[in-house]
This record gives sequence, structure tokens and C-alpha cells, in this order.
Amino acid sequence: GEEDLMTLLAKLRLPIYITTSYYDFLERALIADGRKRVRSEVCTWSGQISKIDRQYLPDPTEPTPDEPLVFHLFGMERYPHTMVLSVDDYLNFLVYIFLRETDAKTSQSKGAPPPIPAYLWERIVELPLLIMGFQLHDWDFQVLYRGIVTAKPAVAQLQRDAGVVIQVKPDQQNGFTNPQRAEQYLRDYLSQEANFRVEFLTPDAFIVKLYKTFKQRS
Repeated sequence: GEEDLMTLLAKLRLPIYITTSYYDFLERALIADGRKRVRSEVCTWSGQISKIDRQYLPDPTEPTPDEPLVFHLFGMERYPHTMVLSVDDYLNFLVYIFLRETDAKTSQSKGAPPPIPAYLWERIVELPLLIMGFQLHDWDFQVLYRGIVTAKPAVAQLQRDAGVVIQVKPDQQNGFTNPQRAEQYLRDYLSQEANFRVEFLTPDAFIVKLYKTFKQRS
């Protein structure tokens, strides 16, 4: 049978995994894959940094494939105050992230790390992204897409391929009365600002396809 999908993600040997999951399933898969050390860090958008163990705070040093980073953008279960759950949380997250440069200067003066490390922001801007497992109109996707991906001015300036969004193909069972128009709308919406290319596959199917391609080239 097919290997566990988290196991396949771990086998891609990536240095950085950004997740909106509150749980450590990916970290466990990376450890099982034999990584020397796995860094598990949480975005400190909500403040109260003293309540977070130091090992989970954002680290300014860049990770490597042998010692990868799993960055929990919307918080972790072990620290409930970091979890982005309600509409107010999403709005507060956006406000804090948009003001990150001012807040970072203030935080640094107090010895606290910025909510998202500088190198991670650079990767979001400079490198192609692969976004999986979201519904288009969910708050988590809208905050991720509008607040982080398309809000970066450098994205528009560079005109680079921002990456791939994996979207389950729309059909009438999902509430779309005209699947063809819905599909075209999704393609237009996701490519107009950040040059995203849309693949209509389930995330599971895409991960298997991605892993097979990676295995052939490695």
C-alpha cells in the first residue's frame, strides 16, 4: 500500500516546512525518517513569549535538510494562547504580522524574537511556494494568501512564479452549479496577484506524485 503521506513529505528532504496545524505529526515523521534534529517553532503573534519554552521560540539561524524546521504559523496545541482559532484571532494575527517590522524592533529591544524570523520572510518572498490542504474561502487560507503571500510588495515586483496551489476539483457535490466556471474562477483568482498555478488534485494525490518525481531525480 501507499506509504503514510506525512512520511512521504518527510522523505522530500526539505529544510523548511510551514504548517497551520496545531499538532506535531510532521515532526514525528521527520524524526522517524532519521533526521539528526528537528526544530519545532511557533509564531509568537499573540505575545506572552514567557509562556513558551525557549526551544519553541523562533530562531534566527537557518535550518538545513538534516536539521529541518517545522514552523507552526497558527500556533501549537501545547501553547493554547498561540492558537489562531476565532475570527478575532485571525484579524489580530493579520494586524500583528502587518506591523511586524515595528513590533520586531520593539521586541528585539526587550530581547524577544520577532514572530517570524527574517530568513523565513525572505524565503516566502523569494522562493516558490506549495500550498496544500485549504478551502478557498476558509479564514486560514485567506489570511495565509492575502495577509502573507500577496501582501508582500516584492512578489509583484519580482513577477516570479509564486508556486502551486493544490485545489480539489470543484463539482456539483461540493455546491458548484457550474464546475467549469468555478474552475476558471479559481485559476484566475489564484494567479492574478501572486502568479500561482492551480493543480486540481487532492493533496494526497499530489504528494504521491511529488514524491515519485523527487525519487526519480534524486
